[in-house]
Amino acid sequence: MLFLLASCALLVGPWLAQTAPEHAPEPAAALAEPSQAVPAAAEPAPPPRNLDTLFDGALVGAKDAEDFAETPSYRRLLEMLSNYSDEELARQATRTLDVPAALAQPEAWRGEIVRVRALVAHLQTVRLANPLADHVDTYRAFLVNDLGLDKESEGMVVDFLEEPPELELRRDVVDVEAVFFRVLRYENAKGVLKDLPYLIARAVRRFDQTAAPRSTTLSSVAKIFVGAAVAFIVARILLSLRSSKNAERSPASSRALRERALALASKRPPSSAKKT
Repeated sequence: MLFLLASCALLVGPWLAQTAPEHAPEPAAALAEPSQAVPAAAEPAPPPRNLDTLFDGALVGAKDAEDFAETPSYRRLLEMLSNYSDEELARQATRTLDVPAALAQPEAWRGEIVRVRALVAHLQTVRLANPLADHVDTYRAFLVNDLGLDKESEGMVVDFLEEPPELELRRDVVDVEAVFFRVLRYENAKGVLKDLPYLIARAVRRFDQTAAPRSTTLSSVAKIFVGAAVAFIVARILLSLRSSKNAERSPASSRALRERALALASKRPPSSAKKT
């Protein structure tokens, strides 16, 4: 019996390893690191930086709580970020954007190169007032972290010069390394003023969910299935053993034993003979 149970475990184990769920979830429900769907401990504020020299002073004079504007600082930052390579930005992006902290302390985060992974809510092309090198347009992505039904989603805006890949709104998740520029205050389509982190990037790229690491642990549903499968296998083994014992005690077996006993008795000599 123990051998049968061990064999069942060996058969079921590889199948469960193949069906183990990925950590990366549906994009709108759970976004993996960098931008967490379930907020962890707040990121510490970045160390102070000298804005006079950072990005050749492009961040000096950046004003928070204002609407979109093609200022000289904005144009300079777009131009400088377009000259970075993806590898350089990825190497310098050492922290994840903390949206509430950035809105509360924009001066502490201004100029910080941050990582963002979020859902694409809206994407638009904006014509520049004056071309930047060979660029006549900039691209603007409205991103959102869906934190669940009981929490308000965190939004942010990213502007960049490189044309984005084909993206499906409200379904595709993007990765981006960007510079925190300022707090944007704008009036949305419903006439409500919104404050969002305003980021400047080189480009955005679609998050490859197929490359996400697979979970090495079983989900609750998988554990329930395993328990049910093992219980079913054990029950079948016990029933098989019981059926075998009942077969040994069946009427046909008992009758065969009686007939054999009678046949042996008929061949024995009588125990005593009458004298005449």
